[in-house]
Amino acid sequence: MRDVLRGAQLLGIQCVVDACRDILGETAGEVEWEMGEERVQAERERRVERGMKKGSRRKIDRRRVNKVESSHHQPLPHRPNINTHQHPSTPPPHPSPVQDGAHSHPSTRPPSPEQDEHPPTTGQNGERKQGRDAGRGSTAVNGGVHWPQECLLAPHPPLPLSDDRLSEDEEEMEGVGNGGVPSFTSAPLAEQGVATGAGGGGRKRKSQTPQQCPVCQKIIHGAGKLPRHMRTHTGEKPFECSTCGVRFTRMLTLRRMLASTGAHSAAAQQCVSPHLAQRYSTAAKQQENPKKTTFGPLSDQDRIFTNLYGRHDWSLKGALRRGDWYKTKEILLKGTDWILNEVKVSGLRGRGGAGFPTGMKWGFMNKPSDGRPKYLVVNADEGEPGTCKDREIMRHDPHKLVEGCLVAGRAMGAHAAYIYIRGEFYNESSNTQVAINEAYAAGLIGKNACGSGYDFDVFVMRGAGAYICGEETALIESLEGKQGKPRLKPPFPADIGVFGCPTTVANVETVAVAPAICRRGGAWFASFGRERNAGTKLFNISGHVNTPCTVEEEMSIPLRELIDRHAGGVRGGWDNLLGVIPGGSSTPIIPRSVCDDVMMDFDDLVRAESALGTAAVIVMDKSTDVIRAIARLVEFYKHESCGQCTPCREGVDWMDKMMWRFVRGDAANSEIDMIWELSKQIEGHTICALGDGAAWPVQGLVRHFRPVMESRISEYHKKNPAREADIEMI
Repeated sequence: MRDVLRGAQLLGIQCVVDACRDILGETAGEVEWEMGEERVQAERERRVERGMKKGSRRKIDRRRVNKVESSHHQPLPHRPNINTHQHPSTPPPHPSPVQDGAHSHPSTRPPSPEQDEHPPTTGQNGERKQGRDAGRGSTAVNGGVHWPQECLLAPHPPLPLSDDRLSEDEEEMEGVGNGGVPSFTSAPLAEQGVATGAGGGGRKRKSQTPQQCPVCQKIIHGAGKLPRHMRTHTGEKPFECSTCGVRFTRMLTLRRMLASTGAHSAAAQQCVSPHLAQRYSTAAKQQENPKKTTFGPLSDQDRIFTNLYGRHDWSLKGALRRGDWYKTKEILLKGTDWILNEVKVSGLRGRGGAGFPTGMKWGFMNKPSDGRPKYLVVNADEGEPGTCKDREIMRHDPHKLVEGCLVAGRAMGAHAAYIYIRGEFYNESSNTQVAINEAYAAGLIGKNACGSGYDFDVFVMRGAGAYICGEETALIESLEGKQGKPRLKPPFPADIGVFGCPTTVANVETVAVAPAICRRGGAWFASFGRERNAGTKLFNISGHVNTPCTVEEEMSIPLRELIDRHAGGVRGGWDNLLGVIPGGSSTPIIPRSVCDDVMMDFDDLVRAESALGTAAVIVMDKSTDVIRAIARLVEFYKHESCGQCTPCREGVDWMDKMMWRFVRGDAANSEIDMIWELSKQIEGHTICALGDGAAWPVQGLVRHFRPVMESRISEYHKKNPAREADIEMI
């Protein structure tokens, strides 16, 4: 409120001064008694210093006005005639062209308080105070009446724009109308006097002239800013490109864009830059980043894994030629937050099947340290039927995994990584160990990894072939030398993991792509695939196709294009397709009618009532006994169950027996509903996801191939008529 009071006193707005005094409860007498001249001067010096520190436009204007008052307004003897303005002993200065419009005629201004022969009355803030005995509309000065300056308003005369060094506000005003100041811009003559003094007899920059908005009564510091402020009330955009029709709020915006294209500012009448229309046109802005509708094929320069088939050297020398370990030191020096941000921007989701956002998962490790070490555990226990992507990385491109461990460990603040490899993967574990030894010898890992000052160690641990150890907590148990049985969660591994320390378990592919994301940028990785399904992905295509393969492709590529382009199509043509298991043996099967238009990403496969999983595509043609195929998968899960949870231990065993009876057809139609309900009782009622993985293939079979099951039962009963003595109660 005191700032408003002081500004109103400087501008001579007496009604605002009176209102502020009423709110503050001050009177002129109280202020005079409270503060002396020395205290006023000290307060003024402190405010000037504070204004110099902050350097705001408003405080700079106040400091300029105070300087003008001290240098140009000399104490003059009081003259009783209120119409006289000039001191008789001081010759009138020669008016400049700017001053001529304001001072060529005799002034009718009342004398200012500085002309009194008595000391000025001061307030708490150092302002000169005036009495209020003559009423709210006037001020008594030595027996006379001093009318407020706001009562004498006159429009500013147009100023000659001869100086090229104008503010951006003045340059903008050149585009309004014919280059003059809008007609609603007006100011008290007292302000013109201050401007004249501040300019030392020359022209006054508009940024030094405070104005008052006629709509909201806000004090605008700078005449050039008042029209811009008024456009916030009117919403108009007066500057329009005559060619493209794009409208602008400020002329300066248009000129800056033209300057960025190399065009002269005088060419602002025409649209010389297509980028201008794309940036400011609403219609063009919607087309600037059109929504991507087609996905794949992935170009060779965008592939992260370039040695999947082992055609090149997998050692350190070959890895360096392919771009591995390039600027890894710079990535490490950028720190944890930068790496995590790039991973989050990339939209990378876990490639092990769950699809959890990787940046968020890694960020769980960055809690305040309690003294315990942090560990990264790489899940290389790849044992699900149909899935073979991780073994290709470890066998043919192991340095990508080792470098990824270093980058991921830096993002988590971990100083050690354990790569847990399936026991049957002998060649894969051997090549990975050789790559680790080469990295140690080259100083890429170990103490002062890559010369970054960060210590990081990598160890290889081999499992014993249990599929259940692919679950993260069972893997941790096995790593500690215990039975591979899942733990109850919470606590989660990020709180209590391996050896009781914070741990993150990540998939091989997830870790291996981290260096490429940091080198090329998260935005590059996010440019592939649909929203929430970004990046590239390794797909394993097996089954009834002409050329089974492992290939890196863009996420969201159509399933049919993936099979036809990289696997040579379905045996016997697409019309011979029966169904596809899209994400490994644990995901529900989808029929040919769904395969025609489904896309290979997390969200679209969920819409199709399946899942992406590990992206292991198992193709079945019409020669397949689909019931027998699903029964074999259920038998696998029955064999790999750890037996810790009753629904999984008992339910999967019961479901396995029922499925083999469905293979023969030795069942009743009502048992189809029974096995559906049984699978629902297993799903979601176990510690880990192995029970879900056993239930989902059965659910997919019943959902899409129920007529096949009923036909098998009908054929069996035709060949083997049932007798009452042979009916067994289930």
